[in-house]
Amino acid sequence: DINPISEQHQVVVCDPIDFTFTTPELILNIIRPLIDANSLPALLSLSTISSTFLQIIRTSETFWKELCHQRWKEKWGFHRRWEEALKHYDVFNECQEARDSRVTFWRQRYFEQEQDA
Repeated sequence: DINPISEQHQVVVCDPIDFTFTTPELILNIIRPLIDANSLPALLSLSTISSTFLQIIRTSETFWKELCHQRWKEKWGFHRRWEEALKHYDVFNECQEARDSRVTFWRQRYFEQEQDA
């Protein structure tokens, strides 16, 4: 009995979309142009249909930093407040406990600033 396709020679087709939507960095690059001052509700809704989106919403400093920047860039005193936030972020990252925690600086900062507004 001759098997025309041996196990060694089987071709596995990998759908690029499967890879893309399981890689948070790629998803973040895709959604970055969609992030603006009013996009949080829509982006949060994506987290209900994708565990990868949920991971980004929960843990991505890059996502939250971009959201903060877009949300605040038109506000009065933005440049001073942004520079202050960047300095605080550097201090936050120097702390080992902060790096080991699940707290994301920019997410926390976003909600603190929104509460102050």
